[in-house]
Amino acid sequence: MILFVFHTIILLTVTLTSAQFQPSVVPLLIRSPFLNSWVDRNTSSGWPMFWNTKMTLGLGGFVRVDGAAYEWMGNAFEDLNLAKGPGENDISFVEVHGIDITPTRTIYSVSAGLMQLNFTFLSPVEPQDLTLQSFPFAYIYVDAISRDGNPHNVQLYCDLSGEWLSEDGQDNITWTSVTSDSMIFHRAQLQTPDKPADDMVYDGQLYFATQDSSGNSWQTGEDRAQRSSFIKNGKLDNTEDHDLRCISCSKPVFAFSNDLGNITITSKSIVWAVGYVRNNVVRLNGSQELKPYWTTVYSRVEDGLQAFLADFSNANARAESLDDKIVSNAQKVSSVYADIVSLSTRQAFGGVEIAVSSSGSALMFMKDIDATQRISPVDRIFASLPAYLYINATWVRYLLEPLFQFPQSPLYTEQYAAPNLGSNYPDAQGAEPDLTRTIEGTWNSFHAQYEQYILIHGGRFGHVDADGSNDANLTNLALKGITGVRAMAEISHTLGQRDDADRYQGQAARWIQQWEASASTGRHLKSSYNSDSSSWSMIYNLFADKLLGMNLIYDEQDAFYNKLESGSEFGLTFNSSTSNNQIKYHWTLLIAATTKDPSTRAKLLQGVYEKAIDLNKRVPFPITYDIKQNRTYGKASPGQGAAFSILSMDLGPGKLAGSDGRDAVDSSSGRKPKAGAIAGGVIGSIGGIAIFIFGFLFCRRRKIQYDPQKETTLTRFFGRSRVNDRPDVEPMHWNPTQYHSPSTRKSRAEGGSEKVAGTGEIAARRNLSSSNILPTSLPLVSESNANFEVSALRNELEDLRRNMEEMRSRPNDGPPPSYRQ
Repeated sequence: MILFVFHTIILLTVTLTSAQFQPSVVPLLIRSPFLNSWVDRNTSSGWPMFWNTKMTLGLGGFVRVDGAAYEWMGNAFEDLNLAKGPGENDISFVEVHGIDITPTRTIYSVSAGLMQLNFTFLSPVEPQDLTLQSFPFAYIYVDAISRDGNPHNVQLYCDLSGEWLSEDGQDNITWTSVTSDSMIFHRAQLQTPDKPADDMVYDGQLYFATQDSSGNSWQTGEDRAQRSSFIKNGKLDNTEDHDLRCISCSKPVFAFSNDLGNITITSKSIVWAVGYVRNNVVRLNGSQELKPYWTTVYSRVEDGLQAFLADFSNANARAESLDDKIVSNAQKVSSVYADIVSLSTRQAFGGVEIAVSSSGSALMFMKDIDATQRISPVDRIFASLPAYLYINATWVRYLLEPLFQFPQSPLYTEQYAAPNLGSNYPDAQGAEPDLTRTIEGTWNSFHAQYEQYILIHGGRFGHVDADGSNDANLTNLALKGITGVRAMAEISHTLGQRDDADRYQGQAARWIQQWEASASTGRHLKSSYNSDSSSWSMIYNLFADKLLGMNLIYDEQDAFYNKLESGSEFGLTFNSSTSNNQIKYHWTLLIAATTKDPSTRAKLLQGVYEKAIDLNKRVPFPITYDIKQNRTYGKASPGQGAAFSILSMDLGPGKLAGSDGRDAVDSSSGRKPKAGAIAGGVIGSIGGIAIFIFGFLFCRRRKIQYDPQKETTLTRFFGRSRVNDRPDVEPMHWNPTQYHSPSTRKSRAEGGSEKVAGTGEIAARRNLSSSNILPTSLPLVSESNANFEVSALRNELEDLRRNMEEMRSRPNDGPPPSYRQ
């Protein structure tokens, strides 16, 4: 009886605690850009859907209790007009009592007859195991308990359709079912998997699996026939439909059922696994394929799947522990913030696939979900960084490594950093040149040559920031570069180069004073130097300064943000321009981390929260909302990793331990990387501040054993491979810094286009005329003062590049940050 009461309390917890937060669209299984499923929060009104909301994902679920059938997922009851024989009980929907959304799980608490059940969708986040993190599978599991304490006869059913493979119902598919002593799985794929990629890729295989046990049955066949058979008989007949056909032709589904018998409570969870597996993650230069990282451990999907199912209890325990830590820390800020973080977590990590290089190193590739098809765009990486820094800072290195390596290849000829790896995921063909975005693009990755002019002030050269603003002398964009120079001081200090550190630190201090004089009204920061005193903008680049503990910026913005009238319950627009009606939620979340005023922070977070629960626009949590057009952009974007911004502040600034190192070389030729991939100077980039700086200050992880004989070359695309990193990690210990600071492509969203940066006019190349590495003043940009000489600066940056390569090869990588209780 005590055990029964204990389990009753656990199952009722969802009902009692989750009613406060009900997002308009609920995340289900999210492990990659292509295993990315959501459902309207009213589960009895429709089917799960792909993140783009245009692609239905057939997932049918029924439960029988004492012979009566109830539908717990999908809408087959109405869509197919399912019915039982004369005189038999009618089918009805389960009654949903609560939905609990944690960082890794969505738990439906429902009742069916005299049984209460929890249906849980678990998308693991595995900070301690990159192999598990790269394995694109998720769990669905079920727990049940009697509501009256008496035993009841219970059977469960779940199926998947071919709609998980393509939105085109006329596409032909193939499938097979495999049984063994320990596992049963269904596998399906397109008959011709060479369709051009768009929101979805079509080269993957859908897996649906469960462990074999007493009472299990399975079947493949026409949806209506199978579901009706279960409703009537409570089981399936263990047969396979061999009539291969199109997705909508007598719609084939792949099903499991579980007969639990007469129970008062499930002795263990009923578990199913769902996965979408691709043989290759990205295609380099149209020919070279990179395989998923999990293939370093498992040679076959079946081996990994069997281990995945066997590991369920441990995986669930790890997920619960991670959820508890994240939520408890977030609740110290507010319950609203905890809900935002819980909704954002799966988005942040579900937008990435993890590949293995030819040298065995891990490489992460991010898809710009919904906004464009770009591969690893630095603006999205920057927005998502707080989540990666908080969960496992090592992963930032794996995100950045492809961006470091690509400019060293013969394919990249530009003199500034690549803003992405290509515009059509998963084909990494390289970024198209766009000089209007060199300020944003170069500084986020912080590894390009100093293009022909100082880019710190943005503006009159026609430079465009990550949000499409192209006004002269943008305050936020200029701040990006200044903060980057200050971070250069940290890097130089880490390398033991005191003179350089002092020079960069002093220059940043002088520039910030001039920046303040040009950008501040005395009460708030203007949107640009030349704009009138009433203008304003969301200065999200304050986040980098706060995160790195550089303290260049004062806190006068707090009171100003709090006094602004938003004009919308969904938050503040990005700037004061009358033509700008867009709210940027990822940047709002970064700004929320910079404020010390609790009321300002609460106001910013409340707008984000209101959009998450907005029932008028039922879409996966977007990063942008256009008030005037009532359109959302960036649905399900990994950029919502910005939700971890406040939590990431607890990591504190750290400094890297110095050690002897060497320049990395190409083992096949002995040559050093070309100078096009150097970091330094005053360069900004597409989406935020100096991603490479974050890589340096947060991503020193595991020891690397350098062996030139084992190093290989990623042909044609990556000019130089990395040594075989050990991607497994341990808890990180941060040391306080001892260095103190002084005082695109067309968007597609609901038929519209996001207001993204335009191309503008290509900036004219200019020469540097001063021999100073860093100018001592920060004038407004004009044609008369824009000509300088570049040679001295390039020599300096070449030295810095070598130092940075040295840091990357040092054996001093450490583990991820520990949680604060």
